[in-house]
Amino acid sequence: MSYNPYNSSTPPRPLRIIFGAMIAIGGLVGGMTGAVHEFHKASVMQAEPVEMDWHTLVTEGYGDNPHIRLVDVAVIDPYIEWDAMLDEDDLDAMMDDPFRAGDVDTLGLGPAKVIPLGANEMDVEPRVFIAEGEHYLAEAFRHVEETGAVTGMVSTYGVNQMIADFIAFCSGNEIKVPAEDVGVVYTIVPIEGTPDLGLARNLFLTSGFALALGLILCGSGGPGIWCCWYAPLPSLLSLIGYPMRYGRGSWTTRITYIALGAFLMGYGVYLLVAMGHFGSTDGNPIFHAFGFATLFIGLAGILSVPLQITTRALSASVEVQPKKKPVRMSWNQACSMEPVIEEIEYEDPPLVPSGTLPLSGELKQKAEALAEAGFNRADPLQWQREAGIAAAAIQLGCQNMVVTDLEYNNDADIVECGLISVLGTGLPIITVSANSGVKQNRPSAKCLFQRSSSSDPTEMLAEHLEVVVQEAEQRDTVVVEFDESETEDIVRLARRVLAEIQGTIDGQIVNVGPKRYGRFHYPPAPVPDFVSTTV
Repeated sequence: MSYNPYNSSTPPRPLRIIFGAMIAIGGLVGGMTGAVHEFHKASVMQAEPVEMDWHTLVTEGYGDNPHIRLVDVAVIDPYIEWDAMLDEDDLDAMMDDPFRAGDVDTLGLGPAKVIPLGANEMDVEPRVFIAEGEHYLAEAFRHVEETGAVTGMVSTYGVNQMIADFIAFCSGNEIKVPAEDVGVVYTIVPIEGTPDLGLARNLFLTSGFALALGLILCGSGGPGIWCCWYAPLPSLLSLIGYPMRYGRGSWTTRITYIALGAFLMGYGVYLLVAMGHFGSTDGNPIFHAFGFATLFIGLAGILSVPLQITTRALSASVEVQPKKKPVRMSWNQACSMEPVIEEIEYEDPPLVPSGTLPLSGELKQKAEALAEAGFNRADPLQWQREAGIAAAAIQLGCQNMVVTDLEYNNDADIVECGLISVLGTGLPIITVSANSGVKQNRPSAKCLFQRSSSSDPTEMLAEHLEVVVQEAEQRDTVVVEFDESETEDIVRLARRVLAEIQGTIDGQIVNVGPKRYGRFHYPPAPVPDFVSTTV
């Protein structure tokens, strides 16, 4: 469901928050404690270890491959040293005392020393050590017992130096470089085999994308009250996505997320490479860990923008409308329903001469009044419709620029009048009498329609001509002069246009299609000059 920022009823989505936070935390812990370090080791170490003895390592170093096999060496157990420093009676007394027995585990044993085979421990300078940790010590003893050598990754960057450098960096102090006159100390991390570079890279990327996508998923959900109570950390973490949650956020917000994400990614690379020396033998795992976290948190900020845009569009395309329970119609509602309006195609009604029936009544009076005003003599005509026959008269006047359409309305016992002119662009201008039943229900650019304040055609003529002249000047065109043989076509054209603007006839929707009447067209088209067909 897409988000409506003005709708406060958008439901919270706590499962997104909890599930996304679990994925993000899993990726963060796995990446910082394992994946980034394995990737670093696999990037630095070569497949085959370099074989050397203790003296070669101390005097010449290990070169460009930290993967070495140190042969003809012995590992000194630090526990044996403490046993030698304490008398047996003192050791037994200490172990019997419950208040002092725990001190045995807290004695500063230090890392195990590595010395040349057969050498006296007291005569050898402490320069080579096994990495601190009982599992590393056990692995080193196993190597010496089976092969007489220790195989592993060697480094001159000890744990104490790593911690000191990181503290100096965080506090803003300058990182101190060890003095050149001080003997280099080597630390060996025993390993069974060379880490697989492809696997290490995949674990690094998997952990990173789990962190990034988990943060995006967590930030896309809204916490409810119970989620804030029982899962406060994921709820707090979800606030990073609040500005763009549920489709919020303008382009300014999105650009801000992209810029901040790009900055964090750049800073993460700085921590990994510049400060942590990722991919080199003096790499600092602490900087690697924090560089990994910063890099993929920045990636989450960048990826959140295209994901929000994509999911927002997808949500809008599949949005489900709420279902409403169907309401049964009552008897009174069913009886009061109006019939469905049908749609019909407009057809020109037949217009035929009335034969021997002359004009009569009000229709004759208005036709004679127009003749006195300069229009030609009207011949009696009839419109033949399904509803009945209607007497009509058509006249041409005003320098052959105006056609009058008179029709007797049998139902209302009135004569309706229409004045018609056409501009050179083909646009009809129609003026209907005040008593006309024509109503403009649709706006249309296919004609200019007006209703006169009078029903007398001679009085309507002044209003009509004023509009015709004004429109012709504004449109920089002419008023078409009609031939007497075109008057019926002009009336049919005008009635087609009136059918379009009314929309319905006798309760039925009218679909008015294009039609040509000689040199006149509907919809309007430029009118060519009249060409006589008589010889």
